[in-house]
Amino acid sequence: MKLSKKRFILSATLLLAAITSLVSTAVGQSTWKNWNSLSVTAAASKKLSFRLAGLSSFNMSDSFKNDFNQLTLQSDYKINKHYSLRGAAMFTFSGNSTTMRGLVRGTHQFKLNKTMNWSNALQLEYHSANENRYRARAIYVTRLALNKRLKFLKLAPSLSYW
Repeated sequence: MKLSKKRFILSATLLLAAITSLVSTAVGQSTWKNWNSLSVTAAASKKLSFRLAGLSSFNMSDSFKNDFNQLTLQSDYKINKHYSLRGAAMFTFSGNSTTMRGLVRGTHQFKLNKTMNWSNALQLEYHSANENRYRARAIYVTRLALNKRLKFLKLAPSLSYW
């Protein structure tokens, strides 16, 4: 049975995502966590959009005790077909402490072929004094994804590295 290029790329992407997920669960996390998120996005124009998002984390090993809640206020601006900017403010509530984070991200995206695109981004973050791990950081993000969503549940599989 001959596989088309599109099916092969999709299969390889899903397989790599599954392997990465299993490895990160086995190695990167010592307790089971439940993560829930909800977001609302509103487009102000073709180039400008705003997003409000909430994220909650619960420790499944400790009777679903709440680890933290995070609120994000975000704006995205598409400069042109290949470049975009993002700005966000994030507020994390954990126990008795609240940390804040501001970030700016610049992204460059281009098509590799008819089915795949590749994007690279640089994200600069500045954290409040309550954050004890770091005050400021720069993160390089690279992502390989399909150009169009799949018909099945409109999924958009991708591989990312932060």
